[in-house]
Amino acid sequence: NYKTGNVDFVGDVEVVGTVTSGFTVKAGGSVTISGSVEVGAKVEAGEDVVVSRGIVGHTTTVKAGGDVLARFIARATVEAKGNVIVGSYVHNAFVSAGGRVRVHGRGRLQRHTSAVVGGSLMAVEGIRVASAGSRLGSETRLIAGVDLHYLEQMQEIKVGIEFCDVNTVRILRTLRVTTVTPESLRQAVQNAPPEKRRAFELLVSKLQELAGHRRKFLDEQEQIRQRQGELLQHAVIRVDGIAFPSVRAQIGEVAAPVAKELEGVSFHLDLKEKKIVLGAVLDSAE
Repeated sequence: NYKTGNVDFVGDVEVVGTVTSGFTVKAGGSVTISGSVEVGAKVEAGEDVVVSRGIVGHTTTVKAGGDVLARFIARATVEAKGNVIVGSYVHNAFVSAGGRVRVHGRGRLQRHTSAVVGGSLMAVEGIRVASAGSRLGSETRLIAGVDLHYLEQMQEIKVGIEFCDVNTVRILRTLRVTTVTPESLRQAVQNAPPEKRRAFELLVSKLQELAGHRRKFLDEQEQIRQRQGELLQHAVIRVDGIAFPSVRAQIGEVAAPVAKELEGVSFHLDLKEKKIVLGAVLDSAE
């Protein structure tokens, strides 16, 4: 608040009350808040963030190196490297977890609404919610098996490969080589004018360097795909109560809109068929 101002501390921080609009709380450890996180406030923690009440507002952000626990989330952005656990509801928010997202749906929810309405829930390992979507038609996206860190790495690798390819083409044009073989490169250097021979040798060396970088990028790309495949095998989306037709379930890159009201349903990915398969929620414990 205005009396305390912004907080930036290397250890744990405890806020007695609410983080009000326009203020920031940063901690190298955990942040515990006895009240709410209001519209326009920002909270960042190296470890867990625990909010006794709600996280609200479209300009509100909460980021945690560990878990995030809150009573409810509305129109806010919440990102955790661990799990996100919500006691009551998540409405029109963007929630991302490196582990799992769990929305218990405690409290009195009317049948025409849900514990999760609108926005997106994204979790690497899986999602479990009391109910999802609404008869009012707000699209609700439940996305599992997608690691934002992996996506960022894949994008960086893609840029790296494109850099190698573009510069390889430029060098080959300069060398006037169409087929890359050791012999064709040797001939290109030998046929170069004496004053350009040294420059051509350097270009051939650069070409080999780019090829090495490209192989490294491709190896990293394959490793990430293998890890992503392992995630997809175990990623599950579960809706204990009703999943309304406004729900879009997605695992990896495969999505399936809910066509009719479903109750007690789970979604997982058939890797062979590359389609979402529905099942029953077999247990209620978690």
